[in-house]
Amino acid sequence: MGVSGGYGSPEKHLRSRHLVEFAKYEAKKKGRQEVQTQISRFANRVSSHNELAMYQGVPCDYDDDDVDFDVLGWWKRNEHMFPCLGMLARQVLSVLVSTVAVEREFSASGNILTDYRSCLSAESLETLVCNQDWLLARRRAQESSYLLESEHYMNATTDGSPSSEE
Repeated sequence: MGVSGGYGSPEKHLRSRHLVEFAKYEAKKKGRQEVQTQISRFANRVSSHNELAMYQGVPCDYDDDDVDFDVLGWWKRNEHMFPCLGMLARQVLSVLVSTVAVEREFSASGNILTDYRSCLSAESLETLVCNQDWLLARRRAQESSYLLESEHYMNATTDGSPSSEE
């Protein structure tokens, strides 16, 4: 494929722009909303493609040895040039933050006994922790029972033998 008429060539871009403008003119002339919607979708695809081509043409100021390169800062400075890619970068590069203390996540008693609730006696605390464990064990037993029943039903239906419920 030669330079002229290539994938990102100016001629192809100009043809795309003229095609979009012609289609908009035809849509206004005919007054059909459906055609205008299709043209808008096509124009968005063309502009997104052009945005990607522009991004790929930007010289990279990143060096492999540069440990201080700020990707988020780069996108913040350049997102006005690449709005679609900037939105995508914001979704991909964002980090969910949790403010829960690590001890609370990994400690069952930490969910019950805090500095503000330190008036609980050791027996009350033990009772609360045991009750929580028993309730969770009951739920786990119900879930495993359901899984066993559904597995038995699936085996019975695949074997062709009638299930015990019939």
